Amino acid sequence: MMTWHETDQKGVFSRPIGENEAFIKLLGDVGLPLNREHWAINSTATIIPTGSMAASVDLASHFRRAWAHLRFQHPSLAAESAPDNKNLIYTVPSENENPLDVWVARTFSVATGSSADVIATLQPTPYAQLVYIPRSSELLFHTSHWRSDGIGVILLLDALLSIASTLPLADPASLPWSSEIERLAPSIEDAAAVPKDSTPASKERSAVAVRTFAHAASLYTTGWMKRVDSSSSWSERLGQYQNEYRKGITRDFLDSHREYAVQLGEMVRNALSQSVGGVPPSDVDISSIGVCISRKSFIPVPGKSCRQKLP
Repeated sequence: MMTWHETDQKGVFSRPIGENEAFIKLLGDVGLPLNREHWAINSTATIIPTGSMAASVDLASHFRRAWAHLRFQHPSLAAESAPDNKNLIYTVPSENENPLDVWVARTFSVATGSSADVIATLQPTPYAQLVYIPRSSELLFHTSHWRSDGIGVILLLDALLSIASTLPLADPASLPWSSEIERLAPSIEDAAAVPKDSTPASKERSAVAVRTFAHAASLYTTGWMKRVDSSSSWSERLGQYQNEYRKGITRDFLDSHREYAVQLGEMVRNALSQSVGGVPPSDVDISSIGVCISRKSFIPVPGKSCRQKLP
């Protein structure tokens, strides 16, 4: 288990980057020379304040405070990659060494225009970010893909809006900081109890999946490959993808995934080193499952993640 542990520096915790996190970060970092991040995730919620929320609340200040509360509930929002790119680091906020308001100032902002305008300007950042856009009444959540998948970001937005629905919100500095380390996220391999050591069978299953990289579909957030014919129509591919999704995730699938991420990362590194200009050729058709959370306070809106009414 690659569990979090306190380093020699008090209040600073670390764990090794998981194999899947390393693979996704490898792809994300390809855009760094252009000051961009490949595979970064953006999700929005349109806010319609009602009642006392609409009448007397400074929404920018309220969402800033709710964002700090969300970090307390989900501290991995503030975890960052160490300079060696092999470990993650989380620092407990303290009044003297690492003030909470400094992190909030770096990660929360108010912008003009719309979420589409803001997304076009986003640049790589060590932490997750939240942007409030008053003109379009939107909240934009932005994070590196190694930190969360698309469904995870929607769940985090849901948690944020649940916090924001509470009036008044306590000063986040009064929260029992240092207790949040119990909620630091493990790697997906540890969360799924994937064996640390690969077996010959798992290595072979992984190798077969890696060999299907060309003309393939990525299945679930774990990223598995299935070969499809490059000459097939989209409807034919869709039928094959649906059949794969219906099979579900098996124990063999999970147990092979650590080794699969290692082999896939090696393949991508080799492709990057051999390609002209550092950009490998791509002929991959990606399919994924999208989910919108539905709950009493949510109203689905076409083209949006979700719409939230605040009391």
